[in-house]
Amino acid sequence: MPTMLEHVLAAIPVYKQCYTDEPVVIVIDRSQVVHFEKASFYPSEIPVGTPISSLQGTVLLKSLELGERVAEERDASRFGTAYLSIASPIREDGAVVGAIGFIVPNTRLDTLRAGAADLSGVIQEMSATGEEITAAGAHIAERLAEQAAESVLLLERLKKAGAVLASVKEIAEQSQLLGLNAALEAARAGEHGLGFGVVSTEIRKLGEYSKAAVGQITEHFRSMEESIRAMDGTIGEIARESRGASAGMEEFSRAFEHIADVSQRLSDSTGYER
Repeated sequence: MPTMLEHVLAAIPVYKQCYTDEPVVIVIDRSQVVHFEKASFYPSEIPVGTPISSLQGTVLLKSLELGERVAEERDASRFGTAYLSIASPIREDGAVVGAIGFIVPNTRLDTLRAGAADLSGVIQEMSATGEEITAAGAHIAERLAEQAAESVLLLERLKKAGAVLASVKEIAEQSQLLGLNAALEAARAGEHGLGFGVVSTEIRKLGEYSKAAVGQITEHFRSMEESIRAMDGTIGEIARESRGASAGMEEFSRAFEHIADVSQRLSDSTGYER
């Protein structure tokens, strides 16, 4: 009657069909290698009859000694291709009489891992950039708020200056009236009032000039006030947009952090055991 090792050897073609890529197949008994099938990605050769003492550290020997399934993943540093080693014990009448192992290329997972690492790096860069933009937006909003406060102060000063101009205008009007009264009195005085008439004329001219100057300054102030109010409105609009942009970037940053966390967990879940 065939032994369990013979049954396993006979079933190897069936086992190989369970793998998408061509696997390396190794079977050992308690003392030596009894079967070896090479694959194109695996350059090493393990001749039949090789003592199992030369397989120290392999999943085959671990499975034989532990009596349980052992799987380990290796990177591409040894053979140029990432691979997965899997071994299971072969039992007969309750005793471990050998082990069968498969070595299969793991390029898909390796590519996934590299992609996850690249994605994580890109997301970290984007997240850092987003944080910088958010900070810049907050700084801009702060500066705009300061400018808005300065605009309010400037408007207050213009109002005070306007009040002073109103007083000057009133004085100019009173000067004109005073000059007119003085001219009338000078006319009544005849020759004795000639000098006083000259003074009254100059007073009227000064009042007219002051009144005209006040009108021009007032118009300039009114134009400045309109410009400041328009500027204040623009500053307020930019500040609102800046705050909205900052809030949007914060949401993007949180999204980046979430994606980075998923990418890191993906990378960790596919980590190598070296």
